[in-house]
Amino acid sequence: MSRRQFVETLGVLTAGTILSGNIASGANVASVVPDPSTFSWDPDAQMIHPGKTLKVQPVLMYVNQPYREKSSYKSWGHVNSEETAKEEENRINTELGQLKTMAEFAVDFLPLMTVTSPQEAKNIHEKDYDVVLLYAATGNAALFNACSARKPEKDAIIFVRHRNGPIYYWYESLGDRFFGASPKVDFPIGQKVTFLDPHYANPRWLTFTGTVQSNPDFEICRSQQDVALDGDWKKLKREARDSHWTMSFGDYKNEVEYISRKIGVQCVRIDEQA
Repeated sequence: MSRRQFVETLGVLTAGTILSGNIASGANVASVVPDPSTFSWDPDAQMIHPGKTLKVQPVLMYVNQPYREKSSYKSWGHVNSEETAKEEENRINTELGQLKTMAEFAVDFLPLMTVTSPQEAKNIHEKDYDVVLLYAATGNAALFNACSARKPEKDAIIFVRHRNGPIYYWYESLGDRFFGASPKVDFPIGQKVTFLDPHYANPRWLTFTGTVQSNPDFEICRSQQDVALDGDWKKLKREARDSHWTMSFGDYKNEVEYISRKIGVQCVRIDEQA
């Protein structure tokens, strides 16, 4: 793997920028270039790499989101506890070791740093590195920015895991934060709302109503509401099937029940007595 391939593999197209700041001085180049009077061409010989060693500072950022009963307590993404973070640290160190053996240029991976706050992230930039390799697992924009390279002559490579391990929150959020927009809508407190949970595998609808209690701001890309449910919430745990629901202003459970009969769909209401 060449130096350029290393950078491209990690998802950036700025290899030239990274290389430009790491070419050794003329004296260092001269020390590795053979004397022309004694040089003989060997097409099988390894290429000479006159650049200095690339120093990479790997950083795992995440936030601890402990379980809170009957409450929305965590955002999207699977690295959100000390246990899952430790597993991810081991995975990262294994992958970096493999990557180092593949590299066809001099690269030094500094010890992995794990940070959970912007204050901890300040320690990153006290290190002597050329590029930050940021594993953006979970955390808000303030933490993300604090972990990125702070000086213009330094670079940052963002790694967001998707398939070969726990999915990262920033896998979905990176595009929304920096390349697009996801509006957040605050619902009026006390607003009556109706939920519809359609089951895609069979003709069955689950419907219930509730009242908006608050509009939390967890690290999720879309609007969020805490809703006090009408009826037996334990029945909801038993009856819920799919994760894609609709939420509408107003109380429409009777209309949903009426329509479901017309189209031959079973309607299950959690506000009815068992």
